[in-house]
Amino acid sequence: MISVASIAAGIQFGWALQLSLLTPYVQLLGVPHKWSSFIWLCGPISGLLVQPSVGYFSDRCKSRFGRRRPFIATGALLVAL
Repeated sequence: MISVASIAAGIQFGWALQLSLLTPYVQLLGVPHKWSSFIWLCGPISGLLVQPSVGYFSDRCKSRFGRRRPFIATGALLVAL
């Protein structure tokens, strides 16, 4: 249980660090506070829309590589770009 909690704590620490350091930097570039808030909101909104749809299609996938592997490979390629 402590291992799981320490992993989650590390992830949350990373998010807190990112939010505390990147938002002032974005505003230093001249982006208004309203737009920087919108930029931070794009990730969760895309996750809200993309994750259920990818789950739906991967549940119905009948690939010879398995149900999940084609989606994992495609996602890895898209992230690498």
